[in-house]
Amino acid sequence: MDLARYADSNVEMFPPGKLFRICFDPVTASFRMFSTDQSAIETLSKTYSCQNKAAFYSKLYGYDANDRIYVFNKFGFFPTGFIWEILGWIKRTYGTLSCVAMSKNCMAFLDDFLANLKPIDGNCDADSFELSNVAQDSGRNKELAGAGKQPFLFRDYQENAIKALLLKGKGRGMVELPTASGKSFMIANLIWNIEKKFKPGCRYLIFVPNKQLVEQFYKDLLDYGYRPSDVTRFTAGLKKNEKFDPNAWIIVANRQYVFTNKAQLPKIDAIVCDEIHQCANPKSETFQFIQNLACPIKIGCSGTIPRDSYGRWSLMGLIGRILYVEDICALQKRGFLSKLKITLVDVKDKVVENNRNLLFNTRSLRRYNAEDPDSDIAFNDAYNDELKYIEKNFVRLYEPVLGLVEKMEDNVLLLFDRIEFGKSLFEYAKEKNIRGSEITYIDGTIDVKEREKIREAFESGGNNILFAQSACMSTGVNIKRLTNVVYCFSTKGFSKVLQSIGRTLRLHAEKKEARLFDVSFNFKYSRKHLRERLKIYADMYGKKKPDEVVKFEVS
Repeated sequence: MDLARYADSNVEMFPPGKLFRICFDPVTASFRMFSTDQSAIETLSKTYSCQNKAAFYSKLYGYDANDRIYVFNKFGFFPTGFIWEILGWIKRTYGTLSCVAMSKNCMAFLDDFLANLKPIDGNCDADSFELSNVAQDSGRNKELAGAGKQPFLFRDYQENAIKALLLKGKGRGMVELPTASGKSFMIANLIWNIEKKFKPGCRYLIFVPNKQLVEQFYKDLLDYGYRPSDVTRFTAGLKKNEKFDPNAWIIVANRQYVFTNKAQLPKIDAIVCDEIHQCANPKSETFQFIQNLACPIKIGCSGTIPRDSYGRWSLMGLIGRILYVEDICALQKRGFLSKLKITLVDVKDKVVENNRNLLFNTRSLRRYNAEDPDSDIAFNDAYNDELKYIEKNFVRLYEPVLGLVEKMEDNVLLLFDRIEFGKSLFEYAKEKNIRGSEITYIDGTIDVKEREKIREAFESGGNNILFAQSACMSTGVNIKRLTNVVYCFSTKGFSKVLQSIGRTLRLHAEKKEARLFDVSFNFKYSRKHLRERLKIYADMYGKKKPDEVVKFEVS
């Protein structure tokens, strides 16, 4: 795509009476703002910047790092999707947008790229606009009714999200729907309505994090009523009868495969990026791919759009505004998501409690001192020692946890981060033959077909225990009959915590409630991360404290 045609020959030319002038910069593929009042540029730069939390650690490793990160920089550059936020700031500050001038070529860029999806008649009344349901139109609901099964019908919040993307965002923007709220059905019908009522003939790329989600999303689309000729998979390991069909108008692809096989993709008119929260880093390959993809329609969906300012701003710059957000607690109250019970599993290790020379003892006598260049303790020694200690002593530390698993009813998912630890815990549990259950294991090396078999086993029965690496199972995977999730990791990440809980929020006839067992030890970082998770539980689920606390002591 030739962006040079949007360049301006005189970027700093101001029409009379204008305070701001916005131009498109083809070199950086971003907008640039000029102002007759330089202090306004400085204020905007300060407003849309935040503390660089990674700077402290970067400096300790000897790298140079700025203490602040900027979405709107001191030279006036900002990403294209951030245009609405900047215009909103000007209107709030000055009461009008009449003080803003946009170059002719800048307006051409907006017309071509940011407002490409428009209703056929030029406008549409959101109140009278009726969505089409692919399951209804395709006859899929009739089939389900004939088989005595529930049809696929819209929930009001799914309709609201689709209408926000179509009528308000006009094909650019993000929606946040909680995990297990039917996001894939919303995406399926978003595409159906664009094709049927707004812009027929587009080719869509549904962009998901991993191959397992390619399989899951592909099956979902067929289940909703799309024909096999409509949808194709773009991923590794396909059989001959499953090979990629470049003529299909919906392509479901995982990110890593796309990065290494971009040349095989046909022209894409619209991208729908699922789990968009994973794309917030502007330096990541995912971010760069979406940014450089020359298509007018860009939509992001997630159950956990980042709460930190920089992450949100980065995604707004990449995709567009956050157009619709649905509350988790509201959906639980309405019966669309399972109620959640949180049990804190508090394990006190007397060995660590009584040894204050250990760096990760909460009252350690030895501490890292950033002011002492001769200190023999590195800033991350305590964290690494804590992880090593847990891996070495996993039997003693997790024996009480496995005792709880023994008593749990229905299916159980135990999430871990480090493969060596996860494998060891899995082998030990299998040796103990907990509950006489089918005990399985998943990490990144396990074939997707095998993962699907495990998922299907969970759906068909309630005597399954799965040890899974969080990177494989904490995001997107749909297991309706999952009652219990056990945290065998220490994390404080907002998205990771909520996505992990989301695995068990889906409704199922055999499930009374979702249960989370949050395992914590009396170690420095285990306690620190727990405090952050408790804040998330309070903010997102209204739980000021866990529903239950179970205490154990080991020595």
